[in-house]
This record gives sequence, C-alpha cells and structure tokens, in this order.
Amino acid sequence: MIPETLFAVLIRVWEYLTFWWYSPPALSNMRLKGPARDGDANALMIQFFTWEAEHPQMSWWKHFETEVPNLAEMGVTQVWLPPPNKAMRKQGQGYDAYDLWDLGEFFQKDTIATRWGTKEELVRAIAAANAHGIDVLVDAVLNHKLGGDRLEKFNATPVDPNDRLRDIGPTREIE
Repeated sequence: MIPETLFAVLIRVWEYLTFWWYSPPALSNMRLKGPARDGDANALMIQFFTWEAEHPQMSWWKHFETEVPNLAEMGVTQVWLPPPNKAMRKQGQGYDAYDLWDLGEFFQKDTIATRWGTKEELVRAIAAANAHGIDVLVDAVLNHKLGGDRLEKFNATPVDPNDRLRDIGPTREIE
C-alpha cells in the first residue's frame, strides 16, 4: 500500500504532467505576427501606459490609435495595453476591477467609458495596430475583484494548508 503523503505527491505530479501535456505555454501558441515569428530576432514590445497616463484632448484608446503609425515606423511589433475593463473608480486604471466584461460599453459607475475610453475606441485602435502589423496584448488581471458594490456569499470548504486536496472541515457559506 502507498503511504498517503506519497500518494498525494504522485497525484500532484500526475496533475502537473497532464496540465503541461495538454496546456503548452500560452505565449508560444499566440500566433504573433511580429518579426520574432517571421524569422527576425528583433521583436520590440512597448508598454503603452503608465499609472498616471491620460491624454488631455482624447481618450487613451484614440491616442493609442493615432500613435500606431509612429510605433510601427519605430519597429514596434507588440504593444502592451492597460486593463481595458470598468474599474471601481472613474479614473481607476482597471486593476481595481468592477466589471471585467465591461470594456466601456455599459453605463456603470456613472460612466460608459472606462478611464481609457470606450469599447468601440478600443476595437478601432486594435484594428489599426493589427493593420500595421502590431500585435496587442492587454493586461487582463482576472483575479482582481476589489471593485464590487457589495459583499458576495459563496460556499467554501476548509482544506489542509499542506495538502489542498484534503478537506479538513464541512463546506460552509462565507462572504
């Protein structure tokens, strides 16, 4: 008979290998169009935002769209954009996620647009980037849940901190 701890280790190894086998690294499967994919080793990614980034006359997505030709001319092949989702605050950068699926198309938090602009502007900017051979990556932080309007209740089961596959108590409702 296999000791319980060895069995748990074997299960974890099996889970890891199964995940690795069926889920190769995402970046290598992204079909990026830049030079690194076409044989040139000089791909260039730029982070097109900062914590305080704002444009005084237009949305950030429109600003990005107007800069796409310049970025392409400089040899940029990938652009990293901020989280495009609705934030808890009107000027939130997206890391304080309110609605991960609202990219600036629904009236929530007293605005339609996110800090960065509307969904239509984002889609147009990405299309412009793609037309210039630039791939767009967004900083999607799916586990950030700070911006809710209220506490939510859900079921949770306490587990052994050294073996998360082993329950140590009954399932109960928590906030």
